[in-house]
Amino acid sequence: DEDNANGILNGHRDQPLTSIGLEQAKSVAEKIKQQGLTFDAIYSSPLQRAHRTAEIIYSAIQTNNNDRNKKNEKKIQVLDDLIERDFGIMEGVPTKEIITRCSPDVLQTEKICYFLCPKGAETFPNLIERANKLLDHIYSLHPPSSSQSSSSILLVTHGDFGKM
Repeated sequence: DEDNANGILNGHRDQPLTSIGLEQAKSVAEKIKQQGLTFDAIYSSPLQRAHRTAEIIYSAIQTNNNDRNKKNEKKIQVLDDLIERDFGIMEGVPTKEIITRCSPDVLQTEKICYFLCPKGAETFPNLIERANKLLDHIYSLHPPSSSQSSSSILLVTHGDFGKM
């Protein structure tokens, strides 16, 4: 989205995909299609950048997924818990300001700098708790049956949440 392209922390900001983001989504969708992957269900974050990605993937895999999709009433289901981490006061702030605004509560790697607990932000322990709750919910929706050992589920979410 525009925030990512401009080095802005987006969090819950609901920006559309840029042309580059659309191309990246199409590339992922094509790779999924080429591998012949199918899904019993597709779940997406409510934010439009993730939901649009899910739509692109869904459209691309129709030939792979035809039998499974006939069973599903909804093609993509939105789950609010798939939303990106709440960045609190850091939402909308340039990434280059993370160290200045959040030190010493940062984790710095070669490629990225994580802020740990700015005012109003979801902490990583909170994020892990939300991820575990979501997985429990998905397992309850797709319990293994005697004829099928497990379901194939696609979750379309965001960077920090996806790392949990």
